[in-house]
Amino acid sequence: MARLVSGAVGARVSIVQNADSALRLVAGATEVPSAILLDFELGAGGTGVELLMKLRSGGFRGPCAFSTGVPALASRTLREGGLGDSYPVFGKGASSNALIGWLGAVLGEPVGTHTSGVRRKTF
Repeated sequence: MARLVSGAVGARVSIVQNADSALRLVAGATEVPSAILLDFELGAGGTGVELLMKLRSGGFRGPCAFSTGVPALASRTLREGGLGDSYPVFGKGASSNALIGWLGAVLGEPVGTHTSGVRRKTF
C-alpha cells in the first residue's frame, strides 16, 4: 500500500506498527501529516477510532480515513461514536482506486502525476 500511495500521489509514507508509535510519530513530526490512514482493528483489542480520538486530543486536525477488513463494523462504530460519515472507510482487498482518489483529493495532487524521486507531501 505504501508503494502504491507514494507512486500514485507522490506522498512520503510513514508506516508504524502500533498505536503508541503512531502517536509518537505525529507528536514529534517536524511536518504535520497531510492525512492519516488507520487500520480499524488494532492489536490488543484497540481500534483505529480510539487512536483517532487520541490523535485529535493531541492536536492533529488533518483528514483521516480507515482501511479495514471489516468496513461495515468500522462504519457502524464511527456512527455510534457520534462521528457519522465524516471519515471514509475503505475495505482491504477491494480496489484501491477509491482510496488513492481520496488521497489525491486530500493532498491536492492529481492521481498519477507523481514524478519518481519527488516527495512533496507527508502522509
